[in-house]
Amino acid sequence: MKKRFGSVHESALRPSTFLMNPIQDFLDALRMQDWKQAGGPMRLSHKLEIADYGHAELPANVRTLMERIDAMGGAPCTAGGNLNRAFVEGIFESLQIHAVRRKSTLAYNKVLNEPDVDDLHRARQVAHAAGFLAPRQKKFQLTRKGKKLLAPDQEGEFYRELFSGYFQHFNLGYDVIREDIPAIQETFPAIVWRMDAEVRDWTPVEGLAPRILLPMPLLRVREAATNFFCEDDILTCYIYKPLERMGLLDHDGDAEWPFGIGKKSRIKTSRLWRKFLWFDWQP
Repeated sequence: MKKRFGSVHESALRPSTFLMNPIQDFLDALRMQDWKQAGGPMRLSHKLEIADYGHAELPANVRTLMERIDAMGGAPCTAGGNLNRAFVEGIFESLQIHAVRRKSTLAYNKVLNEPDVDDLHRARQVAHAAGFLAPRQKKFQLTRKGKKLLAPDQEGEFYRELFSGYFQHFNLGYDVIREDIPAIQETFPAIVWRMDAEVRDWTPVEGLAPRILLPMPLLRVREAATNFFCEDDILTCYIYKPLERMGLLDHDGDAEWPFGIGKKSRIKTSRLWRKFLWFDWQP
């Protein structure tokens, strides 16, 4: 696995010259926007409660991790920068993990280290990227920001900050076995803007990429695609599954399938998406 947070560059968000105003102006505004800006083109609500997103894997696991670290006054970290084995084994049953993945994790590991538990490993990495926790004196400690966001009146702000940390500062290529394609994450606001229009009802993942990607990232995706890892697989890893983990996409797959969205799935924006995320303009 590649262990770095993503660096986001402006260049990939610039639209091709064939795109004319007002779309070009709107995309420029998306590129330059502070995501939490009240009057920007992409609006992220802070008026959420845990009841709105508690079912979603990543927010639930990040919050569980933070509450446990807070209660313990810090969690010991290993020389490799992970949570130690005792902490991992102690929190495992409290994490939101698909039953099949939970069972296979226990079956294939005699002891549990942090990298053995993907859901915990991701939650810790994203919480770090979002500025919720940091290693200090051989322990993971909540930052001032993280501690503040655990307060009952900060439930909506917690989700908004987690969303920004995940999609702006965490490298979405971390879970992708193949090469990084930074242009996808760099154009994330534009992708989500298109999804807001294209995926409001059940939509096949297969063939969706050209409808939601700008020309340059689409070219990069097609250059990276192979017969065994097509453009739909790439977008599933980079965009659809991360949005699903945040509770923002629904899919029509078999509930027994432990890995969520696949290239044969159909997806649509969730009720949480419509409550949390909207844009001030559509073509």
